[in-house]
Amino acid sequence: MKSISVPPLVTARVAGNLSDLPVRNGANQPHKVAFCTPSSGTWIDITNEEFLADVRALAKGLMALGIGLGDRVAIMSRTRYE
Repeated sequence: MKSISVPPLVTARVAGNLSDLPVRNGANQPHKVAFCTPSSGTWIDITNEEFLADVRALAKGLMALGIGLGDRVAIMSRTRYE
């Protein structure tokens, strides 16, 4: 088998991940609406601050289940906030 190696076009970030986004948005623009979700025939606004609280609650739940830093988790869901 022939092996080919080429240098990357872009240097990959070695720090940070998707969880940085809600933290940054929750700190910089806590009252800005991040999502709208349907509820009983109407739409409810979810602010960056509320979304961050939900993200942290979910993280605590995953930690309580024994999932740790670097563990991989698959999320199977329809396209939705919840």
